[in-house]
Amino acid sequence: MDDKSSIQSVVDQLKQSYTITTPENVLKELTQTFKNIQLAMTGVSILILLISSIMVGIILFISVLERRKEIGLFKAIGGRKREVRWIFFSEAILLGGMASINGTVLGIVVQIILNQALEPRIHFQLLSINVFTILISIGFGILINVVAGTIPANQAAKLNPIQLLKQE
Repeated sequence: MDDKSSIQSVVDQLKQSYTITTPENVLKELTQTFKNIQLAMTGVSILILLISSIMVGIILFISVLERRKEIGLFKAIGGRKREVRWIFFSEAILLGGMASINGTVLGIVVQIILNQALEPRIHFQLLSINVFTILISIGFGILINVVAGTIPANQAAKLNPIQLLKQE
């Protein structure tokens, strides 16, 4: 019974009657499960990003509507379209930066709490966020907000100062 062919014949006979699970099969199933979870999390993240960019666009659009007189006055005293756009882009950058930093801090806090709760049970850290991921997420959040603020900023820049100042 020392040669591999006799061992393989025993394994083949057992496979007919029983289900044999090897550590390799378990590892493959776990890897596939983690890939599926990561894919689902990516989908949820993209959906949240889309919703947040729409909300930022709405917030900046409302900001344009509320500050029409200010925009008209600014343009009447010599403000250029580029400067009006920059006002709203800077607001989008500020919103994006603060939201991204808050989200990143929240993610780090959740990582610390989950790792401390689960590490004694599973003997490794479940979550790990590195500095590169943090910087990319903050930069991406700012970029999304600037893109979402493009339409309201362009609308504000195109407004006619005379009509804005006539409105009550």
